[in-house]
Amino acid sequence: MPTYTEALNYLLYANVGGAGAFGVTHLLIPVPAVSGLVALFPGAVAGAPYCFSDMFIASTFLGFAITSALALASNDPTEYWPVIKMQQIYKTIWCVAFLVGFAGPIVGRTVELNPWTALYFAIMASYALADTYVLSLKPKPKK
Repeated sequence: MPTYTEALNYLLYANVGGAGAFGVTHLLIPVPAVSGLVALFPGAVAGAPYCFSDMFIASTFLGFAITSALALASNDPTEYWPVIKMQQIYKTIWCVAFLVGFAGPIVGRTVELNPWTALYFAIMASYALADTYVLSLKPKPKK
């Protein structure tokens, strides 16, 4: 079983790679505009205008990636645990909102289930679970 620091470092590297890649994708090439992905992800529209939501997603993901890189470059990455806690909270809320939206008629909103939304849900849920696991290893403060 990894130590807290080892697990935290692994998660920080995953943030740099995963959040960084998705952030850059949303910033430079929003998914609806990537014509090659349209066939794989029904609902995406080739040539769709850049959306403010893409900027928000890009800045959020890139913020996590850059902060994770700063943590890895620091003398003590364990000082950056609040970033992981925030990530855990927002991704858990996102997953709950997705599932509520999937319920559709109950709340008056729907989330279309297609390969793209399923992939996004899997990524968000796996990170929320990984964050929870890493934080469970965090040593408790001594009284």
